Amino acid sequence: MSSSSSRKRRIEEVMASVKPETDLQEDDAVARIIAKEAARRRERAGGTAGVAAYLGAEPSSATNPAPVNKTFLRNVIGSVTGHNRRNQEEQCWRQKRLDTRFTGGDGDGEGGGG
Repeated sequence: MSSSSSRKRRIEEVMASVKPETDLQEDDAVARIIAKEAARRRERAGGTAGVAAYLGAEPSSATNPAPVNKTFLRNVIGSVTGHNRRNQEEQCWRQKRLDTRFTGGDGDGEGGGG
């Protein structure tokens, strides 16, 4: 058992000594990638893209917008219009009930019941 635990300990020591170097290599690689991307975007920012270069979208997507789904928009607008119409109608009926309650029942707003 002691040889197994010493072997295990030795493996852990070797792994600990190797890992920081590997992490540093990975960190350096990531830093190089980030620096390249920053340089590329900096060049684009100086050109026609301006500040949009830092947003991540390619310039072609800014000049060629996605197609508009007109059917979807038409349906959404129709749905909102219907919803607003129902709310307005409900509000009118609510006002009518209040007028009726305060004017004595005829709902003409004149009072005195006519």
